[in-house]
Amino acid sequence: DRKNVEISDPVNGTRTKYIFVDLSDPGFPSNPSLIVELVYDTRSIDNTIASLFSTHVAIAAIACVLCLILAGTGTLWITHPIRKIAEDTDRVAHGDLDHGVRVTGGREFVQLETSINAMIATLQEMIRKLRQSEDRIKRYSEALEELVAQRTSELHEANAEANLFLDIMAHDINNAHTASLGYTEMLRDLADPSLRDIANKAVTSIHHGINIIDNVSAMRSLEERETVLKPVDLDAVIRREIESFPDTAISYGGGVHWVLADELLPVVVSNLIDNGRKFSGSRGSVHITVEDAGDEVLVSVEDTGHGIADSLKPEIFHRFVHGKLAGSGKGLGLYIARTLVERYGGTIRAEDRVPGRQDAGAAIRFTLKKAGGTAPPGRERAGPE
Repeated sequence: DRKNVEISDPVNGTRTKYIFVDLSDPGFPSNPSLIVELVYDTRSIDNTIASLFSTHVAIAAIACVLCLILAGTGTLWITHPIRKIAEDTDRVAHGDLDHGVRVTGGREFVQLETSINAMIATLQEMIRKLRQSEDRIKRYSEALEELVAQRTSELHEANAEANLFLDIMAHDINNAHTASLGYTEMLRDLADPSLRDIANKAVTSIHHGINIIDNVSAMRSLEERETVLKPVDLDAVIRREIESFPDTAISYGGGVHWVLADELLPVVVSNLIDNGRKFSGSRGSVHITVEDAGDEVLVSVEDTGHGIADSLKPEIFHRFVHGKLAGSGKGLGLYIARTLVERYGGTIRAEDRVPGRQDAGAAIRFTLKKAGGTAPPGRERAGPE
């Protein structure tokens, strides 16, 4: 083919190459071309290459091992301070603030350790101050508790003493009122008819004083004891309280109604009659009605005074609301009435006596729960028929 050919003999370690040398000449009839055979012995070269390869592999392996050793050593050298810092900060994090961070080699690590130790020192100082503040607060709290207990004890003693004085005053004033009332009623019955009106005003004035004492006692009862409801003869209560205002024109139709209340129900009726009397004036009148309302009774105390403005109707039952209405007192009567009525389970409201006509007078209406409608067996109705 006039091509060069190379034949390898791995077994004998030789390589034979046949080279075609073209010496042909068209001017000559013969062809002097030659085929040159070259035989190479490759065993020494292969051995040398194999030896070099083994040497390089060994060198590479040694280099890798050295690199690993150096890398491990370097890693240990770098991470050892970090590990020590981590161990120390972990102990600090678990509350051992007395354990500082150990100083290791390296400028950066020293700076980091110094900063952490400074932070720990700051935390220790803050905790020390907090504990001091805690101790002071504890001492103040204990002193305050002792002071509060002492003041509470003194307050209870003062309250008990004040209640004793109030009891004595109420007892003595009521005795004086009772005596004055008795003498005044005797004088009214014996006096000239022209003086009877003055005697009635005196009787009303004495009853007003009694009403003030009753209001004070009612306020104490509201704050000191729980309301226990029982059947009360409403008709007897109303009739008895009407007798306390002989100089006021009061109309009442009557009717047997037993309601759930307590011994303070007369205070409600007395305050409402007194309220109507004050706003009606000397020429006015008070009208009381009791109506059946299912399980309740509706009591209305109406007067012929100047009425109550719509804006004031919701406010007049609040404590110490006074001075906005002509002739108003200290604002306790209607507040006590509302408080008692609500304790009895009823409601109370202010309305116009004639719907839509404020100037025709006011009406205070309240409800009470029925207690059966008739007097319990063996009980007489309190008050006159």
